[in-house]
This record gives sequence, C-alpha cells and structure tokens, in this order.
Amino acid sequence: MAHSAAYNRAAAALETLAAIMQLEDAALAARIAAAKAILDRAWGRPGPEEKTAPGSSLESLSDAELEEMIRKQDSVTSAAT
Repeated sequence: MAHSAAYNRAAAALETLAAIMQLEDAALAARIAAAKAILDRAWGRPGPEEKTAPGSSLESLSDAELEEMIRKQDSVTSAAT
C-alpha cells in the first residue's frame, strides 16, 4: 500500500525537485541537492571505484578479473537505460 502511494506521487516529487533546482532564489545547497537527487534517479548512484595498484594496467589482470569488470560495467549501463 505504501509503495503504491509513493509510486503515485513520484512524478510530482520529480517536478518539485526540478522546480527547486531551477529556482534562482533557493539556497545553493538546496539546488545542488535537488540536482543530485535527479541525477541519482536518472543515472543511478555511482558505485565504488575499482581499486588497482599504482602502475597496474589492464594487461596485468587475469581473464576472470577483466570479465568481472565488464559484467559490472554492463550492469551499470543497463540500469541507466
């Protein structure tokens, strides 16, 4: 029940965020927060950065490590579309 109520208000919430983002008289922090919320919903939140040792390169990774990196990128890309 709560999920459907939230879903029904999603468009209005997005319109409110867009209005705050564009309101020149709004506090800068509010405008940035609204813009960030819109981007997070449109593109997804960024995942953790890949940790690689300094000076390492793709050539030093195993096939399994490369395939895992590709799978992670594919899941991020497909979630954004």
